[in-house]
Amino acid sequence: MTSELKQHCRLAVRLKTKSQPCFLLPLLTLALLACAIACGGAGAGSLERLTDDDSSANDDDNDNDDNDDDVSPPADDDDDDDDSTPQWSVMWNGKPGSLFDVWGSSGFDVFASGDQPLSGVFLHYDGSSWSPVPGVPSTDNFSAIWGISARDIYAGERPATPPSSPRILHYDGSTWSAVPGIPQTDSFGAIWGSSATDVFAAGTTSESPYSGVTLHYDGSSWSPVLGIPPTDAFAAVWGSSAEDVFAVGTCGGPLCILHYDGFSWSSMTIPDGTAGQFGSVWGSSSSDVFVSATGIWGSSWSDAFTIDDPNGILHYDGSAWSPMTGPQRLELLSAPLETRTSDNGYDWIWHYDGFTWSGMNLPAPPGATANSHSATPILRGIWGSSPSDVFAVGQYGYGETWNSIIYHYGY
Repeated sequence: MTSELKQHCRLAVRLKTKSQPCFLLPLLTLALLACAIACGGAGAGSLERLTDDDSSANDDDNDNDDNDDDVSPPADDDDDDDDSTPQWSVMWNGKPGSLFDVWGSSGFDVFASGDQPLSGVFLHYDGSSWSPVPGVPSTDNFSAIWGISARDIYAGERPATPPSSPRILHYDGSTWSAVPGIPQTDSFGAIWGSSATDVFAAGTTSESPYSGVTLHYDGSSWSPVLGIPPTDAFAAVWGSSAEDVFAVGTCGGPLCILHYDGFSWSSMTIPDGTAGQFGSVWGSSSSDVFVSATGIWGSSWSDAFTIDDPNGILHYDGSAWSPMTGPQRLELLSAPLETRTSDNGYDWIWHYDGFTWSGMNLPAPPGATANSHSATPILRGIWGSSPSDVFAVGQYGYGETWNSIIYHYGY
């Protein structure tokens, strides 16, 4: 802007703020229009920038007006996120033993549980690395974990050599303690709650003949759940609230799903011919629930991850259960399809996008031979903090030698 035109602009502003005779209004209008065109350039966008500018009065004097429209993002911000996609990778592996479950309060506070030779194992991820949680008072397997927060976590045990005395342990963020009032002959494979005063634990007795055990914690004590026969053994429990809880497993032998409405438990009708096993249940609401054989987790109804074959998944839409079909079995490890020889049914991770289930690429554990059975992981637990931050835990190996493994799905 020329110095002469700047003077006209300043004059226009002074005229606007003072009481002037009406014959000066045309001059004022022309001066303001000339100032707007010179400052912002031609076009409606320049006028909007002038009238909508919330910056300080000194911005016009400090900015280089000639370069305002030429500003571009730094080279590093060239929409990299739009071009990249999350991938599965091996996050932690190599320790003897197996991992059975995973849960977290956030992507920077994740716990994985399982066993290792002669003792249980409980790991913590702080956003950068995994490390053992100190002070775990157990020599048995940790088969299930669930919590309210990082300082309020329950872990269920499964005895390595029955009959031992499995327990439910509580972690307050620094110390572990055994929960009192738990039957000493039981093995727990599932824990879930809606709050610190509403927690369910399910499992089976350790000695034959096996029977089911379902306990409830009301904030002060644990007690057997009424209305569930002892022949019903549940592998998983999940709910959308304290008045909407699903338990899946077997009822005297056949597969079954029970629902709790806050007052009583009732059996739900499942499709004829449903076979295999129920090992996990998860949902996004009371009218959107998934049941699978091994493990399942999601961030919404249209973003769910599961371990094992999706042909074994049932979906509840609020009125009825129906089977979900997915692609045929795929060899998803890094080896070419024609070189794969193993097929134990557990080495799959699938994703549901709201329309179909599809297999996901899963890298082989480091150091394993790509076309041998030892390269096949058996995954048992899955959990995530977001659609692009998912953890899956299990084991890999063959025969009597097993090593634990943690996969991560992310950028």
